Amino acid sequence: MPFGDMFYAVQTADNGGEELRKALQAGYGTDAAQFAGGRTLQPESMELTMLMAMREQPEDCKLMNQIARRPVSSTVHQYNVRTEAGADYQFLTAGEGGEANATDQDIKRIYKDIKYLQTYRSVTDQMLAVESFESALAAEKMAGTLTILKAAEYLCFHGDSGVNSTEYDGLIKVITDNRGKPAEANAVDLRGRSIGTAGRRFFDEPAERIYQAGGDCNILYFPPPLAADIQELAVGDSVRYIGNMSLKPDGGNAATAVADHFTTPFGNRINFGESCGADNFFRVKGKTEASGNVQTRSAAPTAALAAQAGVSGSLFLAAQAGTYQYAARGINRFGISTASTAASVAVAANGGAVITITPSPTGLETGYIITRSEKDGSNLMEMKRIPRDTQNPETVYTDKNEDLPGTAEALWLTEKRLQTILEFYQLIPLHYRPLYENKTAEKPFLIQLFGAADLKVPTFCAVTKNIQYRGGLVY
Repeated sequence: MPFGDMFYAVQTADNGGEELRKALQAGYGTDAAQFAGGRTLQPESMELTMLMAMREQPEDCKLMNQIARRPVSSTVHQYNVRTEAGADYQFLTAGEGGEANATDQDIKRIYKDIKYLQTYRSVTDQMLAVESFESALAAEKMAGTLTILKAAEYLCFHGDSGVNSTEYDGLIKVITDNRGKPAEANAVDLRGRSIGTAGRRFFDEPAERIYQAGGDCNILYFPPPLAADIQELAVGDSVRYIGNMSLKPDGGNAATAVADHFTTPFGNRINFGESCGADNFFRVKGKTEASGNVQTRSAAPTAALAAQAGVSGSLFLAAQAGTYQYAARGINRFGISTASTAASVAVAANGGAVITITPSPTGLETGYIITRSEKDGSNLMEMKRIPRDTQNPETVYTDKNEDLPGTAEALWLTEKRLQTILEFYQLIPLHYRPLYENKTAEKPFLIQLFGAADLKVPTFCAVTKNIQYRGGLVY
C-alpha cells in the first residue's frame, strides 16, 4: 500500500486505527489462498459441509434430506399455482359442430417470503492452539451446520409466520390453511383416539382423501412417541395380509417383524422407513416450559377465562362437559415465557371457553401458547399456538374443543406427481460468514441459511391430528 494511502487510513480511522490495521492485513493479488485478515472476511459456501452433516446424521434432518432445493433470486418468491383445472368435467360433451362449454379454473398467485436462519459461533485462540478438537474451527463449523439444519427441520414441520414472523410456514400450517380451501378436506381428526383404536383407517382415510384430490400419498412423518403404535398396527396388518414386512433375527430362533411401509386399498405404498417416518424434530403437544433468552423473551402474560353457551361448531359434547384448567405463555423468536396463573372454567355441552390474554408487562411476545387440562383434571399440556392480536389491547380466543391438548399429529405427503410438490427455496446456500475480531482472543463467525420450505399442492397432502400418544393426555 502506498504511504499516502496508509496516512489517509490513519487520519480517517475510527476506534484506534481499525481501518489501518484492516488495510495492512488485507493481503493482495488474486490467489484467494494467500488472502489474510480483512480479505478473509468473506462468506464461504458450506454446502459440502451440509451434505456431509446430512449423510452422517440423517436422523436429525430427514425431511431436509428429502426436500428438493430450488435457487431463488428474491426475498419474496412469487409464482402461479393452478388449484383447479376444471371442475365441471362431467359436462363437456357436445353435439356435432356444437358449442364447447367453459369449465371453471382456479389459478392463484403465491407469495413466499424467504426467512433467515443463522447461529453465532466462535473459537478461541486457546482452542486453536491446544487442539482440544482434532480441528477446532472445522468442528465448530460442523456444530453450527447441524444446529441450522435442526432449526430448518423443525420449521418444516412447525413453522408459523403468524406466531413468529421470522419463521417460514411449516407443512402442518400450509396443509391446514390449504390456501383458502376448507381445512376439513386435508385434516383427519382422531378426537383423542390412539392409532391402535383407529386401526387401518389411520392409513386408509388420509390416503383416500388425498387420492380423491388427485394426489398419491407415499410418505408418512410422525413424532417418535407414535412409532411403536404405528409399528404394531402395520406389522399386525402385515401378518394378516403378508408382504408388508421384513424379518430380522433377534439372536434366537424367533424373528422380529419390522414394517417400513403400508399399502392402502388405493394402490399407494406409504413409506415410513429409514429416510422418513419418526423424526426427532417433529414434536408432540406436551408439557411446556419457559425456554430461550431470559433477557429478550417475553414475561408471563395474564389470562382470564369465561364460559360461553351455545357456541357454533362446538365439539364440547355431553361427554366432554366439565371443568377445565387453562394457562397461557408468551412466545417470540427468542423463547417462551413462564406461564400465566392457571385458572378453571366449567364448560357445558355445546359451549366453549373464552380465553382473554393481556400482554406481558414487557410486551415482547408475538404469539401465545395456550395450555389446557383434560376434563376435571389439572395436568396442563399444549393445546394451540395463536398469533398476538396487534390491533387490539387483548387477544381473545374461543376454545371449541377442536384442538385437544396433549395429543400428536402425523403428516402425509405426496412426494411427486407431474411436478415436484415440496421444495426448499434457497436464496443463499448454507454459508460461513467470518466476523471482525474485536478485542477478544477468538475467531467469531456466523453459519447462515436463507430460504423457506414450500408445499405447492396442499390438497395432495394431509394431516392427522388429535392422536393419543403414550405420555400424553387420555381421552
